[in-house]
Amino acid sequence: MYRSPARERRGKIVTRILTVNLKPGEGPGFARTIDEEVVPIMRRFSGFRDEIAMVSIDAQQAVGISFWDLREDEDAYSRDAYRPFSNALRST
Repeated sequence: MYRSPARERRGKIVTRILTVNLKPGEGPGFARTIDEEVVPIMRRFSGFRDEIAMVSIDAQQAVGISFWDLREDEDAYSRDAYRPFSNALRST
């Protein structure tokens, strides 16, 4: 198995995967909400690296994947900021 040198130097990355069933018409708003409201919240937390948001072609399902340095970083986000995140998504 090949491992890139950059990955070996950095170590493991922790991911948080969120799947959402969307109502009709919510697809475009999901990605926009992630970019404009959720990622700025995540950036306030130590260890946050990036977020990827994807919406299915039929716009009925979405996936958000966030990348963190440590499990503790992701846990802090989950504990302290997930509520604002979920509230932001509900308002789309």
